Amino acid sequence: DNEEQSYSTLKTKNTSALVSGLKPGTNYIFQVRARTSAGCGRFSQNIEIQTGKPAPLRYNTMTIIWISMALVSGLITFLAIIICRKRQGYTLPHYPSLLCVEHFLYATVSLYVTCV
Repeated sequence: DNEEQSYSTLKTKNTSALVSGLKPGTNYIFQVRARTSAGCGRFSQNIEIQTGKPAPLRYNTMTIIWISMALVSGLITFLAIIICRKRQGYTLPHYPSLLCVEHFLYATVSLYVTCV
């Protein structure tokens, strides 16, 4: 439906050529002809090739592990603050003591170190 046609020429002195920069999932038609000191020969038959679909994005396993650990650590810290506030009878102008949060973070880091 939305076909775009463009033409380009690749000249080489070798018997092979590498065509780069092709779009995934696209049909291409190639023609080849020889050129000598006597001039150019005839074009070959059309050679139609379709490029493959784009590969899905894959993440490194270690990247996924680190992102997961960061999210879990952030969630644990958030929950620690909420729990400390509730234990201290939190009201809007009051904040949890740093001792409570510090103790919870120390326990979380200790747990992480022993798990690793």
